[in-house]
Amino acid sequence: MNTEILLTEMSTRTPMPGSWNLPGGGIDHGEHPRDAVVREVYEETGLRITPGPIIDVSSTHFTGMRHDGLVEDFHGLHVVYEATLLPESMGVTPQVLELDSSTERAEWILLSRARSLKLLAAAAHALASIK
Repeated sequence: MNTEILLTEMSTRTPMPGSWNLPGGGIDHGEHPRDAVVREVYEETGLRITPGPIIDVSSTHFTGMRHDGLVEDFHGLHVVYEATLLPESMGVTPQVLELDSSTERAEWILLSRARSLKLLAAAAHALASIK
């Protein structure tokens, strides 16, 4: 099977440059998580999606140096949705719209290859749940 998954590469502005992740990010105050994933996927890939069922939930905690030299104590809850690409995004090459962000680039990658990349823990956890 030639299943592809949309991944984003972390930029040098993050503690994990060159690592790969699923598109996503923070929730704005008052924003519904499904609305946040639609917005974040668009900002990081330029693609429009409709979120489906939740396929994975995980938690991450780390303390590390930010790109600006400050120490960050980060705790994240990762909710991973199955998603459907909307017709207007079919055949569109992913591109990062939010410049100077945590995302260097976005790319469709074969699932078999994606599992061998340097993945962030949340992405590795989610990919392990995909058969």
